[in-house]
Amino acid sequence: MALEEKMAKKEAPKEGLLTDDEESDLEIAVMLAEQLIDEGGIEVIKGAQESSDPGQVIGQFLMQLVSQLSEKLPPEMQLSKRIYFAKDGWIEQVSDYIQEQYGIDKKTMDRAEMYIGSAAQKMAQGAQGGAPQGAAPAPEQAPMPGGV
Repeated sequence: MALEEKMAKKEAPKEGLLTDDEESDLEIAVMLAEQLIDEGGIEVIKGAQESSDPGQVIGQFLMQLVSQLSEKLPPEMQLSKRIYFAKDGWIEQVSDYIQEQYGIDKKTMDRAEMYIGSAAQKMAQGAQGGAPQGAAPAPEQAPMPGGV
């Protein structure tokens, strides 16, 4: 790839495509999530199976995980927000990981992904000045595994 092409990709990503830096951010964020899930987050996920809507509980947990990752990273290490909703991004990769490693069914994880998308959309509407209608409930404040 020519230098000009690399610079163009870095500066002006095509719709839905991540830059090289964002791809690196995605890789880091997925590894951190997998580690935190393995270190205790899976207990929250397995406990969700007892609830009336396990997908929503898992979605809340994953949103809390994203939020706490963002809060704990120093400003110079902040991850691009685009990595979470990109095609084959953080949400999809972490969902696939939970399905493959822990046997949580696809239907539950699809529901978790829908919950995250809906809640993020409502938060974005609220950030744009409009009061979100029917905002998603705040995630339960469960302690994060690994002290994150």
